[in-house]
Parts: sequence; C-alpha cells; structure tokens
Amino acid sequence: MIENRIEEKNLSKEKERQSGLISGLKRKEKSYKNEIDKKQKLSNQLDKEIERLIKLAIKESNKDSDDNEFKLTPEAVLTAKNFLLNKGNLPWPVERGVIIQRFGLQPHPVVRTTKIQSNGIVIATTKNAEVRSVFNGKILSVLKFKSSNLTVLIQHGNYITAYKNLSRVNVEKGDNVNSLQVIGNAFNNDQESKTTLQFSIFENTKPLDPYLWIAK
Repeated sequence: MIENRIEEKNLSKEKERQSGLISGLKRKEKSYKNEIDKKQKLSNQLDKEIERLIKLAIKESNKDSDDNEFKLTPEAVLTAKNFLLNKGNLPWPVERGVIIQRFGLQPHPVVRTTKIQSNGIVIATTKNAEVRSVFNGKILSVLKFKSSNLTVLIQHGNYITAYKNLSRVNVEKGDNVNSLQVIGNAFNNDQESKTTLQFSIFENTKPLDPYLWIAK
C-alpha cells in the first residue's frame, strides 16, 4: 500500500510537471504568434507602399493614359527583354547566402500552425553583406518606411527588383546601376544573431517568384 501511495504521488507530480510544460509551451507559442502577426502586418504595409510607388511610376510613364503597365521607351523595352531572357540565370543579390523563406503563402518555419504570406524570398547571408543589383537598371526609389529598414527599388523596363532590410545604401533615386553593382549592405539583427535580405521581383505591380529567376 505504501509503495502504491508513493507511486501515485510520483505520477501526480509528473502530471503537474507535464501540465506546466504544456502551459509554458502554449504561452510561448502565443507570444511567438503575436510577434509573427506583428511582423506580417508590417511586411504587408511595406508591400502596399512598394505597390503604391510602382503604380505612381507607371502613372508618370503613361502621362495622360490610365494604363496599369509601364509605357516604355525603346531602350527600356530592350532592357525588359534582356531581363526576361536572363530568367533562371540572374545573379544572387548577395555573394553568399541561403534561402530561408520561400515565395507565397506558407507555414511559419517555427510556429507551423501559423501561415505567412511573402511577396519574395528571404536570404540569410553573412554579416554586413554587400547587396548587389541583379541586373542593369535605374533606381526607382530608396524607401524608409515606418519601423522597417531601408528598401531599394530598381527598375528594369517593366520589371522591378526590390531589396528590403538594408542597413545603409549608397545609391539615390534616378541613379543608373549595372549588374552586380553594390547598392548597400544587409541589416544585421544582433538580437537574433542573423543577417537577412528580403528580395522581390515584380512585373509591373505583379509579384513574381524570385527563385525561378536567380541562378541555381
């Protein structure tokens, strides 16, 4: 009988321990989810601002027309054609890196019950990595939006490449840039001990999967 009581007591303690662990994990998951939701909201706001800037540039290129696509000069038509011909062979926007987040709707890598939407890819790279233009083009905008880090938009005819999460840039709106020209540096998140670049490609305002465009 004494052994049974001891066993019951031990089982009760184990049950309480397991219950505490589950409760702690749920609190952590809720905290993670709130942080993910906060980041997703900010990301969505930045994407909307990028879309607004692209639409504004389209409107300026069309002058009196209401078209929702860029009206291109012959030179810009050639740039867009060459950009398209390089699909699958564009250089990476950083010299070294690995893709840690894909394009589109997907489960969060840590909290799998939460889904995130991405208009591009996220590349983990080296500390203070130089960020490079993936093709010849013209700086459409250098953007500092709310709590986000710097973003650079480069126009290649009717294609736009976006480089988000930069700590600093060395280009200005209107500058012409060449393929592999350094436009800035990726931001180092010291709290998470990682450096990432968010890279997107648009055809006019339509987001495309960058993974299909960069060299493998």
